[in-house]
Amino acid sequence: MAKEGEWREGMPTHENILFSCFGGLPNTGLTSALACLEVVKELGLEKVAIGCLPSVPLGVKPALGKSKAAKKIITVDGCPFECARKTIEAAGFKNSQKHRAC
Repeated sequence: MAKEGEWREGMPTHENILFSCFGGLPNTGLTSALACLEVVKELGLEKVAIGCLPSVPLGVKPALGKSKAAKKIITVDGCPFECARKTIEAAGFKNSQKHRAC
């Protein structure tokens, strides 16, 4: 049974979810993360939230449920390896928009 205040499938969630590179090996990964934080700051959490990228391949149910319920999934990668995009697509999600810092 879900605890009070815990998100459950069927409940409203954020309209858009950003999955970003937060990697510090290329400084562009950190730049991508900072850009996503600015988007959330400007638009607010009802419009957009930052998803937990590592939770996707681990199958964390609340994170996957919120991602499925969102209208759009947007990935922001820091380098040409595009780890955020590849992780989201490997999990079967349709990537509405993809952006790369470099």
